[in-house]
Amino acid sequence: HIVNITASEDITINTNASINVNGLGYDGGKYPANGYGPAGGFGEYGGVSDSGGGGAHCGDGGTAGGAGGTAYGDVSNLITMGAGGGSPYVTNRYGGDGGGLMILAASGTFYIDGSLFANGTSGDDIGSYDGGGGAGGGIRLTSGSLSGTPSAIEANGGTGVVSGGGGGGGCIQAFYSANTMSTSSLVVGGGTGGENGEDGAVNFMQENEAPTASIGTASQI
Repeated sequence: HIVNITASEDITINTNASINVNGLGYDGGKYPANGYGPAGGFGEYGGVSDSGGGGAHCGDGGTAGGAGGTAYGDVSNLITMGAGGGSPYVTNRYGGDGGGLMILAASGTFYIDGSLFANGTSGDDIGSYDGGGGAGGGIRLTSGSLSGTPSAIEANGGTGVVSGGGGGGGCIQAFYSANTMSTSSLVVGGGTGGENGEDGAVNFMQENEAPTASIGTASQI
């Protein structure tokens, strides 16, 4: 799912308000299946660990019995969602779903004191047979000015529980003329699991300047 909002003036997200696309990207695979999307984690069909690989987005998915997906998101032109995790080797069980995509644009000031969530979800927990985590989704912000102290801006990968591959971290992109917004709450961590997913990426770019991309630090909700 994609949430696309454009305002001709300002956008305000108050302290207790949020926009949430957790788990609204590509679906996790249902046994026996790989996760959906361009970089879904591979399902496990009776191998070494019997657990699925993590989906990918701006970070690779972790490998378990099934291989993790390979990162495909473009943090300089963000138009993609998180891929789903691979299924475990258990009937009717799933990998985690990827995070969705939000595209938010304000011609004036974008005030964010609330929360933006685009996290992947965890794979099914079946003891030693776990689904891979879904990858973090995407958050794309465009404004004349960014302002505020967000409670949270997250695009984390979902966990592979214990033995499944963690979902890869998502992507956060911002393009603006001026920026006074606190960035301490931005996280694009890879999900934990049998092998953790790789952290995603953050790209803040001021108009008429070159982009500055960075890899996010691991964080789970």
